[in-house]
Amino acid sequence: MISGASLSQLGYIAVSMILYNRRMDPLLKAKLYPPVLRSPSLVARPRLLARLNEGWLGASDTVPRKLTLFCAPAGYGKTTLATQWLYGITGRGGHGGGARSAPALAWLTLDEADNDPNRFIAYLTAALGEAGLSSGRELGALGHAPQMPPPQSVAAIICNALDDAPPLLLALDDYHHIHTPFIHDLISHLLAHLPPTTHLVLLTREEEIRDIRHDAVVRYSENNRTADGHVYLVMDFVDGPGLDQKLKQGPMDPSDLLTICRRVCEGLEAAHVRNIVHRDL
Repeated sequence: MISGASLSQLGYIAVSMILYNRRMDPLLKAKLYPPVLRSPSLVARPRLLARLNEGWLGASDTVPRKLTLFCAPAGYGKTTLATQWLYGITGRGGHGGGARSAPALAWLTLDEADNDPNRFIAYLTAALGEAGLSSGRELGALGHAPQMPPPQSVAAIICNALDDAPPLLLALDDYHHIHTPFIHDLISHLLAHLPPTTHLVLLTREEEIRDIRHDAVVRYSENNRTADGHVYLVMDFVDGPGLDQKLKQGPMDPSDLLTICRRVCEGLEAAHVRNIVHRDL
């Protein structure tokens, strides 16, 4: 009898050999592991972890939701927060996730090369194997299929393979690298049909704001974090008084107010075209 760990190793070797025979790079196992937490340097986030647990469990402990989305610019700590949360609810850390039994964790860090559907499926199969789950013959065969079935068929195979599996959290990190319609459609079909024991976690980077080019918008170029943990933005310098200074000088002429209003609307339109919503207005 083959143990679960041995099955995972055999599945990884089999998929790696499939990729090798197709003259593709073998699988990189480092992509299948979440980041290592450096506990002494981590900031406690009990409120955020509690909110994440509520979102995962849904309205009650028996009605879990299907998706948790982490979306923020680079350097905002979304991967660290997600890892803290996932480690806690899967029993790898000390931030317990509620009354449910600890689920397994399947982790996959994505990159540009994973836009190849065959490669994506092969890595997904390996991630499920690392979580100790049998992904089924059909799912394993997709990694070397001469012609990939449509995304709804692939989603059906994956959902069937997960249907009898124990509770699972499937985390896809750096999803912003993915731009292939096939994979986006696959994820949509998965969300529609995942069994209640499986929860999808997507980590993606919001960088569209960098691409706004409009003379009514101050250009943002970078963000970073100071040694003491303060996040800051790097933006173009615009010389002149701010609106707060103008208002302190007294009432403004109606024509000036209309000019400001028009410029604000033009800047918002440039942002909305890219599906960016400014929550402070």
